[in-house]
Amino acid sequence: MNAFASATRVEGCLPPRWFRQFNGDFRLFGRICAAGPGNYQSMPAAERLRSIRIAGEPVVEIDIRASLLTFLHGVLRLPLPEGDLYALPGIPREVVKVWINATLGKGTPVENWSKDSLRASPELHDHPAPVVMAAALARYPFLADAWRLAEDFLHRVAEGLHHAHPRRVLIHMLMGVESDVILDTLQALRAEGILGLPMHDGVIVPASAEARACELLRQAAEREVGVELGLKVDR
Repeated sequence: MNAFASATRVEGCLPPRWFRQFNGDFRLFGRICAAGPGNYQSMPAAERLRSIRIAGEPVVEIDIRASLLTFLHGVLRLPLPEGDLYALPGIPREVVKVWINATLGKGTPVENWSKDSLRASPELHDHPAPVVMAAALARYPFLADAWRLAEDFLHRVAEGLHHAHPRRVLIHMLMGVESDVILDTLQALRAEGILGLPMHDGVIVPASAEARACELLRQAAEREVGVELGLKVDR
């Protein structure tokens, strides 16, 4: 990937180079991180779209909707419900998103908002965590004990091979699936002579490659965990 990027003209950002980061096991985390201070992954989204050119072309950014929750459905072999996965009656989408991502990070349902969450999202004050939890578990009952997907790591902890409880491992497992899907897509694009720039939950590609990149993302997710992706394209 780095060799291919070095041979492709990329303007409007630091020349893209990557490393892949794992957390104690090749199944965990695995995100493709852009190297260097001020790299494109750290740029504001609007600036990326306005400034970056790949081989002289403007770019589009393709994001996987509700990425980690989508891949959790895939790992559990559950069909995705129709519509927005973050839609719960009477609760703003951003509040639902905060609760679900915090629950996946904690490994168990969030019963109280953390001080950091309240500071970052003041609107949470208007939506008590137990109310959001009840609505979320009604739609996604498996979130009550989703951490059990990582129970294999209990044995690894006992053997001294890993130091995190499975509750803390769950989100890194899901990020591992996510990063494998992104990597598969980038490799397929490269085989067709197209450079894609990975984000954590999506890719940036030349505008002319939008349809093909969407197709390859969906194919990769189907291969990895048998799930159909919802995608959002920013132009």
